[in-house]
Formats: sequence, structure tokens, C-alpha cells
Amino acid sequence: MLAFPTSTALGSGNVGLAAEVTAAEIASIVMSAAPGVVAAVVDGALRLRTVATGAGASLQVLAASSLDERLGLDNVVHTGSSGGVVNALRVEGKDPGSYANRLEVEVRAPTSGDPGTFDLAVIEDGAYREVFADLSMSRTSARFVETIVNASRGGSALVRVVDQAVPGSPGLNVQTVGLTGGNDGLVGLQDGDFIGSEIAKTGIRALDAVQDLSLLLVPGRATAAVHNAMVTYCESVREGLVFAILDPPAGMGARRSASTPSRNGSSSCRTELLCALKSETLLMLGLMSKAVRSPAIPRRRSANARPSLPASGLVSR
Repeated sequence: MLAFPTSTALGSGNVGLAAEVTAAEIASIVMSAAPGVVAAVVDGALRLRTVATGAGASLQVLAASSLDERLGLDNVVHTGSSGGVVNALRVEGKDPGSYANRLEVEVRAPTSGDPGTFDLAVIEDGAYREVFADLSMSRTSARFVETIVNASRGGSALVRVVDQAVPGSPGLNVQTVGLTGGNDGLVGLQDGDFIGSEIAKTGIRALDAVQDLSLLLVPGRATAAVHNAMVTYCESVREGLVFAILDPPAGMGARRSASTPSRNGSSSCRTELLCALKSETLLMLGLMSKAVRSPAIPRRRSANARPSLPASGLVSR
């Protein structure tokens, strides 16, 4: 015969139900039970570190723990290091594209001379464009680097910064770092990507909804297929009211381009030589209707361009 206790039996653990405990609750328990250990939840995961630094600091989750596997924690002894360069601040181009590959960020001594602060300058093609003075890596500071540089008003027009959450809010070393890795997303595009589809409204046909279009340009794509599609679009779809500016084919100089015939049978448009700069450098051939053209509008980005990436760099402490 089974003899169950009549009173409530309490477990020996420090949580009520392991299946329902949260990472934040575990972090609180760890910091209460293990002095010298800092526990935090980062992107939904538990992160542990020691207050002490250097080669003498160590941290280990014991194998006797009941939640280590579920939390993704190993039982290896992790030791600190004697020091070295640590990436403390990530700097990115504010918008995607290769433009930011021309940028550099310069960390220099603070204008105010206050300890723990620094000035951050943004350099474009060797020229200083922006300077942010007396910044701090401390999130509690009114001059916290993310707050100042990323501000919608008064912040940088060229870059944004991301604090890498290095313990201790370190100051930054004086240094200059160039941004790299920016990508316009244009690698691998074919003629069909520029010509596009009337049904899907991609490529040139993405401009169908633009009523006040007056100029059509496809820079750097001087193929017969793209040129013919541009001419057809201007003559037929836009009824001769849009002006097409065609890049000369690769390796073709000004004289030869000027003698290149236009499409046969064109009645609504005429071929016109717009300009030739330095004879062999740039030639712009256009097809212009006889109607009065409206003022040009800024060039629009192709709707089917490949995803692009911002340039970035890491600033160390």
C-alpha cells in the first residue's frame, strides 16, 4: 500500500517550475547567488560575464546544473585575457550603397578635454564633413554616442553608430577607420532586368506610373537591347514625349558614336547629338520628340535593383 504524505512537499530548487522560468528570472537569481557575476538577457539569450577582468578571471557553469543544456550553456571553464584591442563601436553608412566606402571616421581627443569622452569626425574623400564633439560611450550620459550621432535632428547625414556593449563603457583610442563592404546591389544584372516587364512593372516599365517623366537614362548599360527598349518606350509607350539619353557603346569614341544610325522608321522622334566632352570621353545621344519637353526631374532608382548593403567599420577601444 502506497503511503503518500498528506502535507505539501517542497522541492529543493530555487524556482517554482523549471518549464516556466524566464531568462530574466534566471539572470536575477544568478546575480543574487553568485557575487562577481553579471547576468543579462541579450537577444533573448542569457549572457554571463565576470566583474573581474584579466587572465585571473574565470567563469564556469557546473555540470550539476539542471538548466544548463536548455539555456545553451556549456560546462567549460572560461578564462579572461590580459587585454588587447576590443571592437567597441560599429559605424555604418546611413543608407545602403557603395557611397559609404569613400567615408572614414576619425576618433580624436575631446574638444572639452573631459576624461572618458572623445570627438568623432566623418571624412568623405579626404574632406571633413561632420564633427561630433565630446561624445561618451556611457549610455547614461547626455552625450552618449548613439544618442548624438543617430539623432533625427542634428545627427549625422552620412553614418549611424551601434554601441557594441563592451563592459565598463570604455573610452576609444585615437584612430582613423575606413568604411568598407558597401554594395549597390547591381552585380549580376542582365539586360532583361533593365528592360523589365509591363505586367510586373519592373525595369523601364516601373516608370509607367510617373506622369511627369521627361528624361530616360540607363547609365552604364549601353547594349543594343537596352537602347532599343528605351527608344521603343519613348516613342511608343510615351508617344514621343520622353527624351532618351543613350550611353555610347563601350570602346566607341565620339566620332563613331555620332555616325551611328538611329532606329529605322522613326517618325515621332529625331536623333540629336547632345554633347561630346573631351571627344573620346563622353557622348550622349538622345531621341527627342518635336513636342515641347517639360523640365527634367531627378533620376529615379530602378525598381528591380538587387538588395544593397551599407558600408561599415569597427572602432576599437
